[in-house]
Amino acid sequence: MRTPLLRLRENKYGPIIRAEFEHRMVPYTWGMAFARQESAFRPQSFNSMGGDGRRGGAFGMFQLTLLTARTLRFSGQPTELLNPQVNAMWAATLVSDLYARYAGKLTDVAAAYNSGKPFAKAPNVTRAIYVPNIVRYVAEYGSLP
Repeated sequence: MRTPLLRLRENKYGPIIRAEFEHRMVPYTWGMAFARQESAFRPQSFNSMGGDGRRGGAFGMFQLTLLTARTLRFSGQPTELLNPQVNAMWAATLVSDLYARYAGKLTDVAAAYNSGKPFAKAPNVTRAIYVPNIVRYVAEYGSLP
């Protein structure tokens, strides 16, 4: 269910997400789905554990870890990842790389984004909850006017 607050954030950050994902030739609905799942579009979201506790925290709307951002050639300060434009740019870069690696198969891209592992080796919670949520959200955003 999309609450009024969620819709407000979608409207505010959706254009940034759309621009960054379309620039990298990935469906913007995927970006919307990842931002919704990861933080409900909260640009200042910070998880100090960063998933496995070894990556230095997860930052911003897309909950990028610093380690992941560095592998994409991000050279800024960690707090820069709290900037919605910066976060969306690096998330779109990551999803674009995964899109190419997994031949555009959404379920595999979602599993890899969440777990950093091929879908077949993703944790059960990724296969059971995260991936279906991403698929559902992509379908929802695909039907927006």
